Amino acid sequence: MGSDKASSSSVTPTEEFKGHRDICVLVVDCDPTCLMIVSGMLRALTYEEGGCGVDLVMTELHMPDMYGLDLLDEIRRTSKLPVVIMSADSNEDVMLKSLRRGAEYYLVKPVLMEM
Repeated sequence: MGSDKASSSSVTPTEEFKGHRDICVLVVDCDPTCLMIVSGMLRALTYEEGGCGVDLVMTELHMPDMYGLDLLDEIRRTSKLPVVIMSADSNEDVMLKSLRRGAEYYLVKPVLMEM
């Protein structure tokens, strides 16, 4: 996080992360391509998506109808549901602000899956 230069985040499927069919992830992003990619990664890691009780929210930071941190604030008002912020914005101040406001993690796009 100490660099202003954009870098990607990676997710490595290991035995520790496989077999989470009982965990449901809600992905919020205005970009259909990003939704497809993240959903595919979650399926590869055997997480459930949609149609179940939500256990984790992954949201884009910059969306046209609602800023991701505003969504985080709304979630925090009613629950302790973990929220992961995803964004191409690699500005350290933005990342720290997200974490201070209660995000569990901040992923810099593009998010890559390492095999």
